[in-house]
Amino acid sequence: MKKKVFTVIIALVMTAALFAAGGQSGGQTSQGSGADIVTPPGTFPVVSTPITLRVFAGGSASIENFETNEFTRFYEQKTGVKLDWQIAPPNTVAEQRRLSLASGDLPDFYMGAGFTRADEVLYGSEKVLVPLNTLIDKHGFWIHEMFNDLPDARSLITTPDGNIYCLPNGQEVVHTMHPHKLFLNMEWMKNLNLQIPATTEDFFNVMQAFKTGDPNGNGRADEIPHITDQPGGGGTNNLFYYFVNSFIQMDGDGYFVTNANRVDIAYNKPEFRQALAYLNRLLVNGLLDPT
Repeated sequence: MKKKVFTVIIALVMTAALFAAGGQSGGQTSQGSGADIVTPPGTFPVVSTPITLRVFAGGSASIENFETNEFTRFYEQKTGVKLDWQIAPPNTVAEQRRLSLASGDLPDFYMGAGFTRADEVLYGSEKVLVPLNTLIDKHGFWIHEMFNDLPDARSLITTPDGNIYCLPNGQEVVHTMHPHKLFLNMEWMKNLNLQIPATTEDFFNVMQAFKTGDPNGNGRADEIPHITDQPGGGGTNNLFYYFVNSFIQMDGDGYFVTNANRVDIAYNKPEFRQALAYLNRLLVNGLLDPT
């Protein structure tokens, strides 16, 4: 019999995974139905009797072994849910996911499998994916915590048919809320008795001091005042976006600006040209890594 499954991409939703799999034909519960052994929402372990769930997951170069991974062991012990992993190599996740869905031998849930919104609608309409709405309302204690902290999350993950099939990896932390930022070597700042720069001109002067003031104290002019891994592309140390926004505030991807509630572009504005001139000034004065 073809099992219904649903998708998740965060480990904290194994609670919801349990409820979907427990009462189904071919489910992995060790006894009774999922509803029989589920503990009250928000408590651990999430089951009164240990169970095993099959999970399809995209592989990661940073995880040597999903089964013996320290977090896997920690969370299995914490939740009472043991995972039977089916790992797809990172470069074949989409292909392996399609083969899995076509096979009829489906896992209990997918994690990090790259389902698109179109995939959700398609497989939801075919009753392959199970809507999570009722499960979330009844059991999703931590999911509701996320909804409370991120009010837009629920609407963002709801498909046009009104159902939720996938759960997000929700986070609201400094490095994602403010991705483009600079870091200063505070030992160098202290050695040269410098103040934190508050303006672009202040930053230029600090970089000049780093270049000429021998802040590392080795008697040689070998300091690179500023270096970044992403001078003009993506990433979280993006020199270009950081400084352009000091002259004209713009979206990080499409160079868009909002002007009197109308979407406009940044790159035809005089402030954008001033930003380019400033970056060129840093470069020609040897204040940026030449690479």
